[in-house]
Amino acid sequence: MNIPHNSLMEKIKELVCLCEQIASDYGDDASWFKQPASDEMISNWENKHNVFIPETYKEWLSFTNEAQIRNSLAHFYGPDKFVMNSGDLPEDLIVIADLIGDGEQLCFSKITRNFVWVDHGELEIIDDFGAVLSEIIRMLKPKSCLSPEMKELLMNMVKNNSQDKKREIMAMKEITDDFNSLFLDARKEYLEALKAESKTQYDKFIKDLGKHCIKLVRKMRRQISGQYDGKSASRLRAKPSGRLYAVLP
Repeated sequence: MNIPHNSLMEKIKELVCLCEQIASDYGDDASWFKQPASDEMISNWENKHNVFIPETYKEWLSFTNEAQIRNSLAHFYGPDKFVMNSGDLPEDLIVIADLIGDGEQLCFSKITRNFVWVDHGELEIIDDFGAVLSEIIRMLKPKSCLSPEMKELLMNMVKNNSQDKKREIMAMKEITDDFNSLFLDARKEYLEALKAESKTQYDKFIKDLGKHCIKLVRKMRRQISGQYDGKSASRLRAKPSGRLYAVLP
């Protein structure tokens, strides 16, 4: 497998290495990378549609014309499978990948050439395809273990969710930061456990989070200034930019 020398080289190496490591758990066919797209293929598509593919995605195409990462975690397409004029997206967006396995998509704008992560109606603009790969790599890495202190903090917040207690907790910046970190780790572990049908020691705790913490976030959403969007969705996750957000009904 030839990895090109460009700005994505180190991220591609790490991605390939992680895919090889998880093959024993998910199967040899869970992740695969097809041959690179040729310069002629890329230029023919651009000339035909009068659209320029973003440079960092061209760098990715010089590695593979199509790739699947851990089954449905990510499926990146080459120009021959790009989707244009999708009815439920803005007209300038071209779909180049399916993400997470729950309907999220990666696009680029044929006007601005920025990438756009589409999460069930929520659009996040991303300048560099490397940021997308960094998010995929983060989700591929082994699950982190919540420290006893963080677990105790979270469960205390669930148990002591009176209005006065919530105001007190939200007034403390360091507790708010811990709260955000907890949900970042918890969300990742919860989804990983469910998708892999894991039977690890985290199962009971993570399933309890799914029942209790979402209710807590719904109540506290408006009290955490600047941390949460007001539009409706159904889950909590980290943006590729590294910031945590929640969009909950």
